[in-house]
Amino acid sequence: MVRKVNKVSKEMFVNKALDMIDEEDGIRGVNLRKIARSIGCAHTNAYNYFDNYEDLLGQALLVATEKLREHVVSRVKEATDEKSFFDLVVRSQLEFANEHPGWYKLIWLEKIDVEFTKEEEDHIKKQGNVLSLLLLRDKNLNITNERKFVIADIIHGYIHGEISKLINNRHIFKTDEEFINKVVVQTRHIFNILITAS
Repeated sequence: MVRKVNKVSKEMFVNKALDMIDEEDGIRGVNLRKIARSIGCAHTNAYNYFDNYEDLLGQALLVATEKLREHVVSRVKEATDEKSFFDLVVRSQLEFANEHPGWYKLIWLEKIDVEFTKEEEDHIKKQGNVLSLLLLRDKNLNITNERKFVIADIIHGYIHGEISKLINNRHIFKTDEEFINKVVVQTRHIFNILITAS
């Protein structure tokens, strides 16, 4: 039996939604009633904080993107040079998606019918393209910022496709780690080809 709580908060709903999305590997099977029941309150309490379920998912998406950013930032602190920095940016995104496939799907794959504020949209965009920030960081690249963003977009598309294989167990490697290592090497190779072609 779920215990009843006296006081609920917006954060409780968002955190419980993220927990359930993580457990379910996505939003299927997660709904407002289940979230509320797990917290120990009536589902109508959610309407004190959210317009509807989609609004709750939108707020969960904002938190998930921040968690992705925090993971990437914590991993790149281990970098010893530009090459290891690049590799850790790529690896950290693969690790995050592999550890939290439900959150990754929420960020990139789930259709959420919610209107974000301008500030929330900016937050999502800022978190979303870590690779652009990486490419802009390297002062030795002799290409325009516009070209850097094009390259980042191409690389993001490649990584996203490979992550889809990873989180759906569709790769042919014996272990996820072998697959992640392959993707890191391939991403660097693609990056070098794109830089040379510029």
